[in-house]
Amino acid sequence: MATEKQVRANQQNARKSTGPTSIAGKLKVSGNRITHGILSNKLLLAGETQEDYQALLDDLQQQLRPVGSLELSLVEKIALTLWRQRRLVHAETAAIELVTNPRRIASEVESGMGFSGYCDEKISPEDLQPSDWKQAEQLKWCQAVIAEYHQTDALSLDDWVQKLR
Repeated sequence: MATEKQVRANQQNARKSTGPTSIAGKLKVSGNRITHGILSNKLLLAGETQEDYQALLDDLQQQLRPVGSLELSLVEKIALTLWRQRRLVHAETAAIELVTNPRRIASEVESGMGFSGYCDEKISPEDLQPSDWKQAEQLKWCQAVIAEYHQTDALSLDDWVQKLR
């Protein structure tokens, strides 16, 4: 636990930190907080390509054959929704993998960081629990998003089209 003096010093130092001021600097740090990207304002995140998104959009346009700007806009919304659902599946898969194989994940992270064999302690389920109320709230939110995904995942593409028309 930090002492009162440390807390005051921390607060004073934080006032001096203004963050990036240039447009390039702000753009660079804008993705720092992204954890799963489900609600991201960015179309493409790390590991995603414009070509993959365009292929999805082209396929939907070919199947649905939108007429006019309204229908085209709806097809684009469908593509974006499906794109985000893919992100959710990846995030869910990673979360399940972390819970079911934490030692293997920790080992891969250690070796990827050049710390192979750095830690011999086993990871316990308690190590994976949220450490503060913000993380607990984030976990609850993620679980709610995953539950919502499972509800919408049962809908076929035709169901989505009917729902949007």
